[in-house]
Amino acid sequence: MVGQVRHAAIQGQTISGATVSGGGRTTTTGADGRFQLTGLAPGEVQLRVSAPNFVEATQPVTVTAGGTAEVVIALSPVLAAGQTQIVLTWGATPRDLDSYLWLPSGTPIYYGAKTGAGASLDVDDTNGFGPETITITQASPGTYTYAVNNLSAESPLTGSGGAVRLNRGGTTAATFTAPTTGSGTWWYVFTMDGTTGAITPVNQLSNSPPR
Repeated sequence: MVGQVRHAAIQGQTISGATVSGGGRTTTTGADGRFQLTGLAPGEVQLRVSAPNFVEATQPVTVTAGGTAEVVIALSPVLAAGQTQIVLTWGATPRDLDSYLWLPSGTPIYYGAKTGAGASLDVDDTNGFGPETITITQASPGTYTYAVNNLSAESPLTGSGGAVRLNRGGTTAATFTAPTTGSGTWWYVFTMDGTTGAITPVNQLSNSPPR
């Protein structure tokens, strides 16, 4: 397995010296954030990545019969109290998955409108792997809706390896992986109550946006 550890909130920045473990193997990332884990058995491996002052991340990765896989893990810095960060990563294809967060007002935060009402799209990736990162610095009362759009659509969401992590403070509050069955260019992931912070999983594919 080869991969790279990236900063979830700063476009193009990688993280050196991160600890990466999985399948009984452990390594650290180089100056370019890249790593290699050798000798992994085929099948699903639970990858765990950590670095000082960042929220630890875990993510399932499927290793092929040839013992290979390529993955990007994006780490969020430890967040201030009351802040939430939503981080999307995926595989080499589709090239362009886009994060959408509908605010309680109904206004979406996405690549065409990157800021608004206490939320911002910090990182927008269009060349595969991600991350795409949205930060809520100040939540408002009402319902937030998060979804992913397969914009380039040269391959389906079911094979994208898409993974979403929702981080608060120094911990991960929820994780989601893209469905491997079904069809549609939209992945409706979850809703969140802006007052209580309660997360309601949806995790469904469709051909139309949720809002």
